Amino acid sequence: MTSIIPHLRVMDQTEVRFRILKEYYEAEHAGSNVSLDVERLAESWGVTKRDIEFAVIYLVRGNLLRGEFVGGSDVPVVIGLTSTGIDAFERQASRVTQEVTTGNHNLASSTKSSSPDEDRLKFMTEVYRIYDESGPNVVSNMKEIGEKVGLGALAIEKVATWLADRGYIRWMSIGGGLSITPKGIDFMEKDRKARVPRPQIAAPSSNRIFIVHGHDASSKEELARILEKLGLTPVILHEQPQKGRVLIEKLEDHTSDVDYAFVLLTPDDVGSPLNAKPEQSRSRARQNVIFEFGYLMGKLGRERICCLYTGDIELPSDLEGIVYVPFEKSVHGAYEKIVTELRAAGYKLNP
Repeated sequence: MTSIIPHLRVMDQTEVRFRILKEYYEAEHAGSNVSLDVERLAESWGVTKRDIEFAVIYLVRGNLLRGEFVGGSDVPVVIGLTSTGIDAFERQASRVTQEVTTGNHNLASSTKSSSPDEDRLKFMTEVYRIYDESGPNVVSNMKEIGEKVGLGALAIEKVATWLADRGYIRWMSIGGGLSITPKGIDFMEKDRKARVPRPQIAAPSSNRIFIVHGHDASSKEELARILEKLGLTPVILHEQPQKGRVLIEKLEDHTSDVDYAFVLLTPDDVGSPLNAKPEQSRSRARQNVIFEFGYLMGKLGRERICCLYTGDIELPSDLEGIVYVPFEKSVHGAYEKIVTELRAAGYKLNP
């Protein structure tokens, strides 16, 4: 099975939690205040900063530490031990040293797992499956994903934290909400064992590729030039002669002999629910782009559409099963993915 990255962790979350409790317990007995030096402790304990932060979050939520979430941060400011935390530490201090290496300490539950790499790949495969079915806007739940692939609570936290630290997933909410990153998508799509199978489609009948676009002229031109370089013919609706036709007639005519389409979703408009606060507004694509997107999905089938998007843009929640490809400043950043999708659709491309 493909390995994501060599396993480097030397301490599990159970021991990290216990050591944090120990720091506060000893400080309170000495009559001093504790301000965790996360950088120093991470280096000393052989873990990441996020490991320590995750342990602090767990302890505060479990009422073992007193803490407050300040200024929108997902990591609480710790005030000190609670009475529950003191009792838990004193009850378990005599036996934790022997138990932390097996993951059986009752500050967390866990089940015996497979190798770390196998756990990560199972977890990422499920995250990718949800992304592939529901699109990039979907937020998954760490616990639900972990339980579905058979991981215990301790293993779930270790796997998710490890993947987030290395950029394969990103945290979206304090409660364990997460989403896959472009790095995670790239990894999963290069791993043939983990890739979600797609339906077989017939070979294309022409080399004409339709481009749906909004007001971002530079992205449209970049995509058109990429397609030409690959030996294909980009079809851009506003460049075609009008011939007295209304827009829908023109769209029907110029999509009659295309077998594939790229949809460029760029932040050209702003929208929000009725009576929403200003901060709830989100960037979105032009409405004509969304219309053409839906029209082409019905005409060509979702397996023959690739959506390229940029920025923090609202994506259609009801157009699922489409390939969504993010790009940063330039469409050229998605070149490899564009080539991969076109070859999968049966196109023979210039080298």
